[in-house]
Amino acid sequence: MEMNAKVLAKASGEGARVFRAPSMRRTCRRGQETSGSADMPHMMLGRVWRGADGCLCAARRAAARLFPSTSSQACKENGGYTTPQLNDKILLNFHGFARLAGLEPYVALRAIFLEGNCLVTLEGLPPLAELRCLFVQQNALQSLAHLDGCPNLDTLNASHNRLDCVDGLEVTPMLTTLNLAHNSLKTPESLEGLRAVAGTLTTLDLSENKLEDPACLDVIRSLGELRCLYLGGNPALSATRNYRKTMIAALPHLSYLDDRPVFPVERACAVAFAAGGLEAEREARRVFRDEEAARDARNFEAMQEMRREGWRIKRERRGLPPGDTDPSDEGSDGEEGVGAGGGDGDNMDPPELVAAREQLAVYSQRPGEAEPPELTRARLARMAAGGEVQEVDWQPLAGGVGDGSDEEGAAAAATSASSTALPVAQDGEVQHGDSAAAAPAPLTHQAGSDAVEAGIRSALEQLKTACGPSLAVAAGDGGREDLDALD
Repeated sequence: MEMNAKVLAKASGEGARVFRAPSMRRTCRRGQETSGSADMPHMMLGRVWRGADGCLCAARRAAARLFPSTSSQACKENGGYTTPQLNDKILLNFHGFARLAGLEPYVALRAIFLEGNCLVTLEGLPPLAELRCLFVQQNALQSLAHLDGCPNLDTLNASHNRLDCVDGLEVTPMLTTLNLAHNSLKTPESLEGLRAVAGTLTTLDLSENKLEDPACLDVIRSLGELRCLYLGGNPALSATRNYRKTMIAALPHLSYLDDRPVFPVERACAVAFAAGGLEAEREARRVFRDEEAARDARNFEAMQEMRREGWRIKRERRGLPPGDTDPSDEGSDGEEGVGAGGGDGDNMDPPELVAAREQLAVYSQRPGEAEPPELTRARLARMAAGGEVQEVDWQPLAGGVGDGSDEEGAAAAATSASSTALPVAQDGEVQHGDSAAAAPAPLTHQAGSDAVEAGIRSALEQLKTACGPSLAVAAGDGGREDLDALD
């Protein structure tokens, strides 16, 4: 019977994916084998024809092999080398190969990708001493034999195949990762081959198989080095009571089971449950929580001790009395010689300057004029402590420091000294070595206010004692006359 549209399927037979090839016409009879045309592309070879009467006719098997020309072309298309010996990986995914052949020249391969082909067996895989990873998922494999030439194989992915037993792993002593998900494993006997790699296997995926007998889990529990285990989708899980607890207790290194990690508290409870039941699990959970709380308390206390030690060192450097409290907090109100800035105290002001600043903080700020931030903080600290700040009607003066007005010049000198400990020259600039910066605007008070005048004079007396010599040196004879005028 002549077909108008031939159907191309995988060599796995029933249930395989179907590909239509409308341009190919062949006559198919039940039980009669047909061969492909000479110009049929390599990716089509090795697949089977399904005739209208439902029979399967295999194409010539010899034409389905992996030819050297095909592998060389695949290497070239995927960024490899046309010289086989230079390639350390080869990508042959979705080519429709039914047999392996022609890989002998690729002696340096470390990874082979054969996903989505029609492989029924691994026969034809040459000795590859450097091979570490083999990916043969989505094929039609029925056995894992013929791995003899790969003694250093580390990762094997054979998921989505037709495996009904695990065999051939005794020749892979270095295997650590094995993926056998979506196969046809059913009985405990079909898993016995896993014992051959029990000492090295750390990751195992057996999800979506047909494991029904709870005894299958006994074979898996014998794999004592497992770190990651995936068994979801097998009927044996629902048939096993306390499945997760028993698996965690039996596998001491297990850190991930199915859909979530294994945390320390869960492991402690699972081990206790396996030893003494539900009451032992509750006691283990309570003990674990108490130990965790005690550990957190120890860590917190250690952190606090580190902070106190740092404060003790800082107090010693500042010359403050011994203690284990933060010296910066004590300096916020000017106590113990710490500046009103409340900073880290590395640049402390002289005690006389701090005392003068505290006396100036008794009076309100002159509106519209800037003042040193230290003086502002001192005034705010005084108000926060309940102290009284006198409101004064300030008015500006035409002159500055050293212009002939004793009171005005003294007030300007006091303000300059309270903002910085640098000498003040006669021309109203701050002198610091060879550099100069503009001095703050002078402050004055209303003439005739005896209380204000007395307070300012008292502050200036202390400034004269602390900073008078340096002011006189920087200002010259004129500055010395201004300081003497304060007497």
